[in-house]
Amino acid sequence: RAQEQPADSTTPLRRDQRRVTLTVAARALARGETLRAEDIARRDTVIVWRWNSAPDTTPALPGWVTRRALAAGEVLRAPA
Repeated sequence: RAQEQPADSTTPLRRDQRRVTLTVAARALARGETLRAEDIARRDTVIVWRWNSAPDTTPALPGWVTRRALAAGEVLRAPA
């Protein structure tokens, strides 16, 4: 799992770090809720990423339905 750190655009990145923008839950969400625009927040951050592929930064979209309860600030990931 990638480790999140606060984003600072002036700090040079190490080889294993990536600057990304993630979508997170703006509030706690229950299982089965349909996301609305106000439920989605964007967070700029730096993650530790040791794989060759790019990290998944697919932005969450209104209309997605939660499959489980989510805490405020939790990263919203594309349905699998």
